[in-house]
Amino acid sequence: MVAKPFHCLLCDKSYANKTSLVIHERKFHDQNVIIPHQHILSVPLYSSYCHFHGLFIDTIQSRLGSHHSTEGKKKGQVHCEENLFYFIFREQETFTFQVSGYKYNCVFKGQAGIE
Repeated sequence: MVAKPFHCLLCDKSYANKTSLVIHERKFHDQNVIIPHQHILSVPLYSSYCHFHGLFIDTIQSRLGSHHSTEGKKKGQVHCEENLFYFIFREQETFTFQVSGYKYNCVFKGQAGIE
């Protein structure tokens, strides 16, 4: 019997390799909002929030530019503390977390994204 050391933390499935686990998560848990370790995340300092807010706005403005005629997806990354990202974006409808890759994601679309 083949050992399956890669366990999905969201259900009872186990896999022989990480690639299979990632495929499983993308297929069955692509909208996951469960953070298995959220109990250890502390509320961020207000000063950290203020600093991140400025960086986030600058990044978005530089990625979008001043051309409203540009359509399509634009990606941007702003590095910050994990607890800061979690506490700021966890209530957003498009907030997700990939457990196996330890990746957070939040997508902003349309008028709601602009606001």
